[in-house]
Amino acid sequence: MVNILNVGHNKANIELTLANGKSVDITDMMTSNPLETRFEIASEQVLLLEVTPK
Repeated sequence: MVNILNVGHNKANIELTLANGKSVDITDMMTSNPLETRFEIASEQVLLLEVTPK
């Protein structure tokens, strides 16, 4: 589980990967929608993500 909060005034570009470089599946736990490994988060947006290795 990963919690992300953008406290900046601008959008932030995020990329989630494992330390060993392997791919992950990401699901937004608040909406159950899948996300790509690279995504954008708006200013003051909060995400609670389930991240699992493929």
